[in-house]
Amino acid sequence: MRIQTTHYIEFPHAYKKEMGRPWLFQAEKLSTTYAWIVFGQSTTATYYTEYIPSACYGDTDEGTMIAAARTDFYNNGAICGQYFTIQCTGLGYSGDWNPCTGNTVTVKVVDECPGCPGLFDLSQEAFATIANTDAGVISVNYWHYLPHEDQYCWLERR
Repeated sequence: MRIQTTHYIEFPHAYKKEMGRPWLFQAEKLSTTYAWIVFGQSTTATYYTEYIPSACYGDTDEGTMIAAARTDFYNNGAICGQYFTIQCTGLGYSGDWNPCTGNTVTVKVVDECPGCPGLFDLSQEAFATIANTDAGVISVNYWHYLPHEDQYCWLERR
């Protein structure tokens, strides 16, 4: 059930750094229990294959639909446990083939990725859901789902 409530909320510092300047974004309330859907930004994604230990959960196995976040986005663990839906939009470098499968994948942030070129380093299984792993680096759009209405959100650049 979609509740048609629109809000404009300033982006938190960690996200402002990614975008290069302060932004104001529109957010829509979806329901009273799982309150916000955050529509997309673009970045690049890579993949990794060793999932334990993780910066967020230590030796606890969080499954395979997971991701590590670039250090500034990771924000000292503030992003741990948050979910993002990711869709491949093409190669993350010049090339003449499309590695995308047309699928989306929802991942939970469980780790930090110092030195990652984009915001996300996906598990190999998550990456393979949305793209051919031979690509290595892909361009993606991502959506962020937040469970509480008092948290920050964004929908589109204003």
